[in-house]
Amino acid sequence: MKKNFIILIIAIIYSVAFAIGVEPLSKELSVKNGEKIEETIKIDPELSDKNIKLELYELIQASNGEFNFIKKPDDLMPYSSWIDFPKEALISAGQKTLIPVKFNIPINAKAGTYNFVIMITPQENLDPTQIGIIMRYAIRFTLNVGGIGYKKMDLSAIEISPDTNKKPTILATLTNTSDFDLKTSINAILRDDNGKIIEKLPLKSSYMDKNDKNYQKILQGNSIYFYGQPKYLLSSGNYKINLFVSYDDKQKIYTSNINIPDNIFKFASGEELSLRLDQNLYTYKMFPGTSKTTVVNTENMSNYDTIVRATYKDFGGLSIDRSINQWVEIKGQNPFELRNKRKSRVIVTLKTTKEASPGAYYGKIELDSFNKETGKYLTSEDVSLEILIGEATREATISGFTYVNLEDNGSVSFKVENIGDRFILPKATINIQNSERVLVASFDALPIEENKWLLPNDYMILTGDTPKLEPGEYFYNISLKHDNKGLDNIGGVLNVE
Repeated sequence: MKKNFIILIIAIIYSVAFAIGVEPLSKELSVKNGEKIEETIKIDPELSDKNIKLELYELIQASNGEFNFIKKPDDLMPYSSWIDFPKEALISAGQKTLIPVKFNIPINAKAGTYNFVIMITPQENLDPTQIGIIMRYAIRFTLNVGGIGYKKMDLSAIEISPDTNKKPTILATLTNTSDFDLKTSINAILRDDNGKIIEKLPLKSSYMDKNDKNYQKILQGNSIYFYGQPKYLLSSGNYKINLFVSYDDKQKIYTSNINIPDNIFKFASGEELSLRLDQNLYTYKMFPGTSKTTVVNTENMSNYDTIVRATYKDFGGLSIDRSINQWVEIKGQNPFELRNKRKSRVIVTLKTTKEASPGAYYGKIELDSFNKETGKYLTSEDVSLEILIGEATREATISGFTYVNLEDNGSVSFKVENIGDRFILPKATINIQNSERVLVASFDALPIEENKWLLPNDYMILTGDTPKLEPGEYFYNISLKHDNKGLDNIGGVLNVE
């Protein structure tokens, strides 16, 4: 008996892989109670007439941060009465099809975030002897209903546990207990028992790692696991961890005392020494239709021979029209051997097109190191590349200033958002005065991940340690700079309880 083979491919709403035929794949709207709005799904014409089916799906999220969709009976779909759209449509050959989607927000709707996913499935009549591919499109509409809503993110667990290789891993669980979906990031500072900083590192979800994102959107009511591996945790003992949780324009700082017992973990073995770079940030000013060759110097400071693989990657979240993907070529042997205590070079050619418009363009080379004898993965390094054509501006804003008293000192943190057109390497100077306007603290604040570009439309958390402040009223001033050039300057009142 003959059977058709049907492959279902869903154009996931957070990817641009299948964005050619349908738009938008995702749209976020701010709405009011009692408001009626109409949106339009645009579908490009096919070579022949085609029928499609449209169904309402629910957006869900796994604990690793990944998103998915499920179909439920209509009477069990949340807020299905808010949305109306045709359940079937004809895509006419040679003609763009417009499908209306209507929303009717109830007058008594609670402030918060509401997600609606419309799954579009072409109706195919397949020849029994053929293998068919059906492309499905998941279109997400997110409605943020205004009003007095609750925005809160809770840290429900933190620990250091061994991974599969017994390496110590910081694990934290964040739960969105608010009425809104929230973009969230979490960063850690590892300190010794005396409060001295050992290491700063970001914690990421699997979704963030996979998609090279600096933040995780957490749906309301969901819990997401974040993790990070310290490079410089070298022995058992007592440690302190500060966690900086950023969401919306708010921040929370958590402190936890952690005991690392003997005979459970395998601590840093020097594997990170198998690949070292003399520089990992490269920026070039170029003209359309020109080329440039650059050299990345690598060094193996370990005691074993390695194989290094170089791969081009786009920055996650960066607009595709700002990518240098089509302008980069890695020359020479790849992968290549890097012997112990030896150096080597990676040759990269950059070639702009004649049609390139003014602006800043970005990409990166990822270098992965493997033990030559065993094939075991050892470590990675990223090389960031910028090509500047013409001029571009640098602008940034500061928000969410937070202070917390720790056992022996104080700690501040705040969010820096890049609203310009070029990367920035943010650094801030903070001055704190008491109620009598006498300077009591002056210190620098730096990113959790130092020597990393903050790209346009992205943000970072900056932190700094200060002497412990006694309860009372203080005045603070933050001066934000890139390469000693001012970006933003804000001040305010700080009440320490």
